[in-house]
Amino acid sequence: MDGWLTSEQVEHIQWAVQRNRPVGGFVSGLRHATLPALLEYGCLRATVGTEAIPPLPAAVVASPLGKALDSIPSPLGTRNGRRNGTPPARVDTQTVEFFSISTEDELERDSPNDPPKPWELYAIRFSRSAQVAGFSSTVANGLMAALYEMTRNALEHAESRHPALVGYQAEGGMALFGVVDVGRGVLASLRSSSDYSHLTTHADAISTAIQEGTSRHGYRKGGLGFRQVFRALAEFNGHLRFRSGDACLQILGTDCGPNRGDFHGSPHLTGFQVTVCCRTSAPAAGDPPAV
Repeated sequence: MDGWLTSEQVEHIQWAVQRNRPVGGFVSGLRHATLPALLEYGCLRATVGTEAIPPLPAAVVASPLGKALDSIPSPLGTRNGRRNGTPPARVDTQTVEFFSISTEDELERDSPNDPPKPWELYAIRFSRSAQVAGFSSTVANGLMAALYEMTRNALEHAESRHPALVGYQAEGGMALFGVVDVGRGVLASLRSSSDYSHLTTHADAISTAIQEGTSRHGYRKGGLGFRQVFRALAEFNGHLRFRSGDACLQILGTDCGPNRGDFHGSPHLTGFQVTVCCRTSAPAAGDPPAV
């Protein structure tokens, strides 16, 4: 759709910059953006440089997604981490919300008697928002668990100088979340284990990463991986996008699993970027893009 920044358009922008083609005119004409595109665009600016990749235009920053991203400090967001902000200590529902997180210590409280940490409240808001959007508590909690697992993986493996950036959107029968970082990427992380030293391509690394039990600490030392995600994708018209290095995997809920999906080559982007989108019904013709 004209005026939309999607994840695919982010790749096109990066290809154009690598070929020394101007992108300012296209970017200035944007009026809307998907949540995954915002996350990937922030990673692109952080790694390629803010001189080569222009800032998002005012129309996108002023949109509900843009305002939500603009409200948190993050080098991968619109404000480059120059604004102080404290996540809200509440569990009400939100249509869209972002979260910047630096360490695994932020994920869980030290003692059950301690007050919940901001991340815990954020995850609860996502689950409740997904339920308001039309998903059962079981599915919403499963998506929340998948969001936790992917965020934990990012913090454990990225070794990035920047915090990871997490975002969710839940409305009108759709629940979507994304986790991005600009660390060393999946291939370098897995190759730090002798179990995966044979991996040579980013596509192979992504294929391995989505298998149950995969971890840079060695085979069968990881968590449940993408099990919750595949279950939700199959049941709820899902879409998974997993980008790292020069590879991008996309899996549709109609044909999902750890050995399914389609790869395409993408311009090399530092770190990894994962998006999961589920819908209570198939999107209709003319619906705005989600990814």
